[in-house]
Amino acid sequence: MGDFEIFYYGHLQQPFLLWIGAALGLAVSLARRGLSPAIRRYCLVFTAISIADAYVTTPTGPPGLGPLPTTASFVLPVAFIVTGDLRYFLLLEATRDGEYRTPSPAGWLRVLAWSWIVPLLSRAIYALLPATDLRTSRALFLAYELSFLALTLLINLVILPRRQDDAARRWCVRVGWFVASYYALWIVADVIISEGHDVGFLVRSIANFVYYGWLLAFIAWTEPRPATRAAAAGGPR
Repeated sequence: MGDFEIFYYGHLQQPFLLWIGAALGLAVSLARRGLSPAIRRYCLVFTAISIADAYVTTPTGPPGLGPLPTTASFVLPVAFIVTGDLRYFLLLEATRDGEYRTPSPAGWLRVLAWSWIVPLLSRAIYALLPATDLRTSRALFLAYELSFLALTLLINLVILPRRQDDAARRWCVRVGWFVASYYALWIVADVIISEGHDVGFLVRSIANFVYYGWLLAFIAWTEPRPATRAAAAGGPR
């Protein structure tokens, strides 16, 4: 194992640095003046989930607990992955007139449906690979990352431009590019790792830090200001 791989699988990288990233990201989020109460709650809830995620999904097992039982070691990471990506789909569904609003029950069902597209698609792609050396955990990661990047590009370039709500569209497009950026970093990292280069684990650590710590801060700081939200809704409230 190279130095960066040792660092990646050590507890310093996960959970401790990811906890620091999540805490810093929350502090930056809450420092935004004029942050709406709804986005403040959104940041608080998902930061708590990120902190739990970083602990439970530690590659060598949660510190103090060790490796999880077989079923839990599969179910819990999948649940946290889906929840992590749900942050993006929830914003897409809940943003109207440049303002985050709690979705209806039907809206939550759409959020969950969007969140499960990539997990199911990537598993299907992985299942189609020949039963050779191609079937590795790295190949599954790449199938997921490439599928999610493609879906994000589809949303940004095809679906969102059809929205009539300018403020919501612009906000969601910015967040979409941010999400695409860390998925692209993961793809680059896994290609480098697949080629046998240790530096790929450093790139992956950077992408992890952005995912756990800075998506929420980016959402908070790009939220349309109250005047913009009022204009999008047709006047002052």
